[in-house]
Amino acid sequence: MEKILNRNRTMVLCVLCLAILYAGKSAHAVKIIEPGLGTINKTIMGDTLKGGVRTETSYILRRNGYYIYTQLMTYSGFHLTIEAEKGTGAKPVLKPLAIVGASPRPFQINSGGLTLRNIHVDGYDNSLPPPGLQAANPPIRVSGDRVRVIIDSCRFDRNARQLFRSDNPKTTWIITNSVFSNNSSTGDPNSSEFFTSRHNIIDTLILANSTVYNHSIFDSRTSGDGYQYFKIEHCTFVNWFGGPGNSLKTDTLRAGEHRNWAVVRMHEANRAVFRNNLLINCGFMGRHKKSPPLIPMYVVCIDSILVGTKTVLPEAVDVRNNNIWFDPGLAQTYKTLGDSMSMYEPAQFYHPILQGYIDKGGRSGSLKNVSVKFADGLRTPTEFITDFHKGVRTMFMPRDSRITSGADMEKWPLNFSYTDAALLTASTQGQPLGDLNWFGMKMLPTKDDFVTTGVERADRDLPAKFNLSQNYPNPFNPATTIQFTLSQRAQVRLAVFNALGQEVETLIDNTMLNPNSYEVRFNAKDLPSGIYFYQLESDNVVSTQKMLLLR
Repeated sequence: MEKILNRNRTMVLCVLCLAILYAGKSAHAVKIIEPGLGTINKTIMGDTLKGGVRTETSYILRRNGYYIYTQLMTYSGFHLTIEAEKGTGAKPVLKPLAIVGASPRPFQINSGGLTLRNIHVDGYDNSLPPPGLQAANPPIRVSGDRVRVIIDSCRFDRNARQLFRSDNPKTTWIITNSVFSNNSSTGDPNSSEFFTSRHNIIDTLILANSTVYNHSIFDSRTSGDGYQYFKIEHCTFVNWFGGPGNSLKTDTLRAGEHRNWAVVRMHEANRAVFRNNLLINCGFMGRHKKSPPLIPMYVVCIDSILVGTKTVLPEAVDVRNNNIWFDPGLAQTYKTLGDSMSMYEPAQFYHPILQGYIDKGGRSGSLKNVSVKFADGLRTPTEFITDFHKGVRTMFMPRDSRITSGADMEKWPLNFSYTDAALLTASTQGQPLGDLNWFGMKMLPTKDDFVTTGVERADRDLPAKFNLSQNYPNPFNPATTIQFTLSQRAQVRLAVFNALGQEVETLIDNTMLNPNSYEVRFNAKDLPSGIYFYQLESDNVVSTQKMLLLR
């Protein structure tokens, strides 16, 4: 017995020594970057030793600061975290260096991941004479499998064309509590996408509690695209161009082609959620009344999947409690433009496949078509439609003349809250539809209530039963994020243990969860420095990872 006790004491001492040694080599778990020209490039890309070993992976930017990135930041093998410092003041602004013909984009990720929190990414440099200079798109480009991107409480403004791009499959994108504005180019509206999957199967894409205005389309790719799990919930979308516009007059379907245009296209989604959203003037360039044979236009669309010669429907869909509304002034504008535009009308609401799921689940009455008066929103883009019809092309989508850009973005006089009684309690949880941040509210948890086909989709290359990722940042002080992914509904327990095997906190206690990617924040403010373990249990399968708390 004494030998066993001595052996255990020796193991504990070894663990503590390793922790002390690790602490000595990682005294700066988070590094502050000062504002300036190229400081963010120099700091982040400079923190790499010979052999590719990183000395830092987490960074803090100063509020009210401007960070001019001078070249593309491309990296592999680690999860980069960039956050604003705590406190008040405007979000730190990332802007491109004005180099004509060579203006860079900020991030390209070949492996690992990226987290941005409370950062303002402005893709336009107006220090040059009009029309200024646009940064290369997209701001975030992923070129590796299984990369994870997390965007929270950020602002993306004036990043023309694509915002987020995945060149590879099995990536995860979780975007929450953020605002995206003027991210489009009317010279090429069909390529002005919020997200482009580039004909890949994406593992997870979640856009929640966010606002997107003066935009074009969500994702226009038409072949080979898909999502294991797709969710848009509690979002406010205002003034989306909606695709090809008057190019519909010549863009016809080829024989055997099942193509259509949509503002929000969920593609070949295995499981899709579109719930509690507010869509105002989305698809305002309209659809041609004589389609087909012209390509039809919808606000929200989901695609069937061609497997060999067999068409397979998505496994499960949860679409309900959305409000889609077009200002009547749009239809009047079409009429006043003469014969060439008189055959246009606002886009249809739901694609027939999607409507079939809604009808099957008895949710036809959950779609609202109610006008909304925002506290301080945007004008209806009637003047823009007229200019576009006349061949006038602008760098950005229509903007309200009151809005400025840069460090004053926090003071923009925009407020997408409303007092319309029909919508204030219209969500599945009795909350307002759309982005709840405008009401000072948090999203309440909602159980996915899928309408299914009863057919399991073995062709979708589902991942393993669950995957527990390394926490980030690591080392940490005092909080860190633990991320895991479930490929099927399961009962889950997530707990944290100290080096002696004693449980110090239960993060998830035997809770039934749906297939999805999850993030759990662990705060160790009351715990001492040292090595800790977090363990995920699901249906008798256990996975454990190690993390280090440094004070």
